[in-house]
Amino acid sequence: MSVDRVRQYVDDDGSDVMELDGVSAADARQYTVTASNELGSCSATATLVIDINKTDTISLPTPLQDM
Repeated sequence: MSVDRVRQYVDDDGSDVMELDGVSAADARQYTVTASNELGSCSATATLVIDINKTDTISLPTPLQDM
């Protein structure tokens, strides 16, 4: 995936956000984020599903879970 298609930022509510521009069926896969510090780490995985019959934009938050 081209880096210029990806935007990462912290939203107004403090949520970390990753946006992908111009997604295609080739981008459909599992994405995992890992947060870590001196106390440990945790991860969350989300699956991006591309439905070529829909044009709506949706946002599905996936909270990090203790590991």
